[in-house]
Amino acid sequence: MRFLKSIWINKYVLVVAFFSWEQITYTEARRKLRSVMEAVCADYSPVVITRGKKDAVVMISLDDYESWKGEG
Repeated sequence: MRFLKSIWINKYVLVVAFFSWEQITYTEARRKLRSVMEAVCADYSPVVITRGKKDAVVMISLDDYESWKGEG
């Protein structure tokens, strides 16, 4: 999966880039939670966590979440 991300460098410069979504299972996410969280925060790439037949969830950094919510 790929998604488009906009990042404001300053009030005049907007960088737009495509990022890939990593997809892992719930079991793998539990087993590697620390490293998954560190990777999400370090490179701002979200991770899709699948849960069998249940709806999947997305882990994103707090900075990305606040930017998305318009608080950052």
